[in-house]
Amino acid sequence: RAASHPALRFAITEVFRSMVVPLLGGNRSRCIHFHGTSTTGKSLGMYVVMNIYGRGQQLEIKGSSTMTGLERQMAARNHTTIYVDDILHKTAEEREALLYMASDGQGKTRATKDAEVRRTARWVAGLITTGEKPMQDDAKALGAQARAFELEYAPFNADLVSDLGDGMQHYGHVIHDWVAL
Repeated sequence: RAASHPALRFAITEVFRSMVVPLLGGNRSRCIHFHGTSTTGKSLGMYVVMNIYGRGQQLEIKGSSTMTGLERQMAARNHTTIYVDDILHKTAEEREALLYMASDGQGKTRATKDAEVRRTARWVAGLITTGEKPMQDDAKALGAQARAFELEYAPFNADLVSDLGDGMQHYGHVIHDWVAL
């Protein structure tokens, strides 16, 4: 039933795209931001989508995470999709920096305490974020806007909420079967 909701269907395709594109030689990360008022089911829907990998609620990253933490999560979850809930905890400048970093597929170049260059974190991953407003509603951030799909999240109907809630106990089965291929 999750596939009957347009936003969930798009997010599910992103999960598989992030795993397939690198196998085909692709190297582009993609960012998707779902926005809608509170209680529209954004978090529940993304938990269900992330259940493809494992327990969706445990894979969620909070929008209040530091930029370095987000960078390390993207590198650690290479070739998967990362879900960041309530990204609007970040300032407009931080959100813009996150979009550039995520879509470029690499973190900052850093030095060690001995002034040697550390290996730069790299990834090909999908980034899905949620929030109550569009991520970049500032007309000055056109470069960042071009790096993300911004989609308004339609509320769930009561039947779908019930079905999705019941389905939260099932997780990781899809990725298990996918890896077995």
